[in-house]
Amino acid sequence: MQEDINYLEQCGRRECLEFQGLSWEESENTYQLVIGVSKLLQGDLSAKDISVSHRLSPASESNRQPTIIARFCSRRIRASVFNNRHRLRAHNKDHPKARIFINESLT
Repeated sequence: MQEDINYLEQCGRRECLEFQGLSWEESENTYQLVIGVSKLLQGDLSAKDISVSHRLSPASESNRQPTIIARFCSRRIRASVFNNRHRLRAHNKDHPKARIFINESLT
């Protein structure tokens, strides 16, 4: 039974990505922030491609922007975003104080 639960959790993580470095606002739409990053990757992502997205609570002692977790509707879309993350290098080079990173969500 525990092995089945672990397997389901692992499958759920395969559809998620972490977006770090995105500016935080009080009334923000995390879907639009993820779509905006997709445009930087020259991708064609829409809100219907994202199952759910939310921002993690900020660490009190950290001055870094809280991470956004996005779960995609399909692994194909998630893989497309993740495989094109290298295209952020040009953005990060031009905006050294607003660097954006995309990582796999492993937790």
